[in-house]
Amino acid sequence: MWRLSAVLGLVGLVLALLVLAAVAGFAAQACTTPAGPVGGVPAALVPIFAGAASRYRLGPEGAAILAAINYEESDFGQSTLAGVHSGTNSAGAAGPMQIGIGGAAGDSWDTVKVAAPGDPPGQAPSVYDEADAVYSAAHYLARGGMTADPATWQRAVFGYNHADWYVTAVLARAQSYYQHGLAAGQGPAAAGATAVSWPGQQKCSVDGGGYANPFADVPPGHLVPERIDMGVDYADAGADPILALGDATINYAGPDPGWMDGDSVNYTLTDGPYAGRYVYVAESVTPTVRTGQQVAAGQEIATFAEPDTDGIETGWAAGPGRVVAKASTLDQQSHGSDPGANRSYCGNQFSALLAQLGAPPGLPEGRPVVGSGC
Repeated sequence: MWRLSAVLGLVGLVLALLVLAAVAGFAAQACTTPAGPVGGVPAALVPIFAGAASRYRLGPEGAAILAAINYEESDFGQSTLAGVHSGTNSAGAAGPMQIGIGGAAGDSWDTVKVAAPGDPPGQAPSVYDEADAVYSAAHYLARGGMTADPATWQRAVFGYNHADWYVTAVLARAQSYYQHGLAAGQGPAAAGATAVSWPGQQKCSVDGGGYANPFADVPPGHLVPERIDMGVDYADAGADPILALGDATINYAGPDPGWMDGDSVNYTLTDGPYAGRYVYVAESVTPTVRTGQQVAAGQEIATFAEPDTDGIETGWAAGPGRVVAKASTLDQQSHGSDPGANRSYCGNQFSALLAQLGAPPGLPEGRPVVGSGC
């Protein structure tokens, strides 16, 4: 299936990313933090602002400035004013970042538009898509001379919207966001790179199951959470380890032509609340176990096969052998050109489990959950 993005490189990012609530039926003890916004910024949008700031080298406060612009222009895309979700405002600006597509606002969109990580290959950027709009706005600011140097901010933001009051409002709000934890790291960011650190990046267990965070041994700043689809997508530019969720039997480990980049590991959990369920890790993985092997929770089963490939997907499998996602057997997948375009119930449930174990949840991207069980 189409992947969220190929990740070409990573930069450090200090980011308070708040995780989802615990999975129903599990005990309260787990590596979680309360759900909610980051200094007033919706948690689901934080990786978008951070990734865009990193790609265009806008400096540590770049993510906060992008968030402040998004708030001023459309209340984080929640505004119902003309031009936010369709058409234009009276000046010809459109989308959640209100970029000019004609009229008094000019036609800046055609000169700055970029596809955000996650767009299917060949899909044109949309001014009404939150991620496309934010990445394009970051491109706009970079073209206007914005860097990590605070001396460049006022001019770049004024170039975005020619009003002194606007510059003052954006920079004041951005400072508040930054002080409350929204920050992007500096470094040689590559296109499409987003690095995330999260609270509780450690091995955790769930009472009654002994389950482990599959990414507990990934170094801080390496793991990139991507979209929730049939499972949960992640990327990592290094060959970092992927661990077994729980005690398990490996059903299959090897080539899997049904997935991009062609390898998968499929295992059956043998204990805990999900005993008997099948778990898959597929796409850009290099298996480090063999079919029939018994593994313990937290034991390495594969590594990321980055760089130069897409990321991985992990979630509930329908059965043993080469991987078929359970979501697809429940008809939760999209029937368009991108079968992973839906945020499936199965993927959403698996994302919540990973978050409870201390991993970053997948990105909901503002999409509704499709399906009612898994």
